[in-house]
Amino acid sequence: MTRTCIRVVLPLAVVGGVLLLALGVVQNLHETHTDTTLVGGSQSSVGGPAGSCEPVKLLTGDGGGAFNVNYRRTGVDRDRPPPCAR
Repeated sequence: MTRTCIRVVLPLAVVGGVLLLALGVVQNLHETHTDTTLVGGSQSSVGGPAGSCEPVKLLTGDGGGAFNVNYRRTGVDRDRPPPCAR
């Protein structure tokens, strides 16, 4: 089990993390910041280590993630699957 984690999952997670960072996924240690939209409203954007946490979450299948621990106990729809997948 340890060999599999170190020799398979870890390199795939590193490659996946670099790919996500290259595609623009957020990777910082900031909290929420507010942006102004094109129509003049305001929108909150969440920061955090999503680029490095998401590949591990997807490869291991243990849930969780950078934005919440368990999607069934929160009101945030960011990591919640669509109703047809539940």
